[in-house]
Amino acid sequence: MVRARRLPAQDRKRQIIESARELFASQSYRKVGTADVAKAAGVSEPALYRYFSSKKELFLATLRPTGPKLLGNGQTIAADVERPLETLASIGVRYYDHLQSHAGSMRLLFQALSEADEPDIRQALRENFLGFVHFVAETLEEGKRRGVIRNG
Repeated sequence: MVRARRLPAQDRKRQIIESARELFASQSYRKVGTADVAKAAGVSEPALYRYFSSKKELFLATLRPTGPKLLGNGQTIAADVERPLETLASIGVRYYDHLQSHAGSMRLLFQALSEADEPDIRQALRENFLGFVHFVAETLEEGKRRGVIRNG
C-alpha cells in the first residue's frame, strides 16, 4: 500500500469520513468493512482506528451530519419563498433535483434505515428526521400566524 500524504488530524479525519460516506451510501453498513474504508481513504486500518474506535462509530460520524445538511437545503429553499405552503411545495418539487445533486446523502439515509435495529443508528436517524418534522411544523405554524393556513 502506498503511504498516504501527511495531513493534519482534522483533515485526515474528514477524508476518512468522506470516503466512508461514499462506501456506506453505495453498500449496506454490514457489507462495508473497515479495511474497505481504510483503502478508500488511503490509510492503513490501524490508522483508521486512531480516529474511530469502531465501524459503528465511523458510520455514525457519517450519518449524524447528513440530516442537518439536508435540512439546511430545505431552509435555504424556504428563505427564497414567501408563503409557507409554497415553501413546502417548492421543497417537494425540488426534491428530485436534490436527489440528483446530493444522491450520496440520500442513499446514506436510506441505507441507515435498514440498520435501524441498532439503537445508536436508530437514535441518529430519529434526530435527523425530527429536524425535518420540526421544520415542516414550524412552516405550517407560520402559515397559520399569517392567516394563509386554517387552524386545525
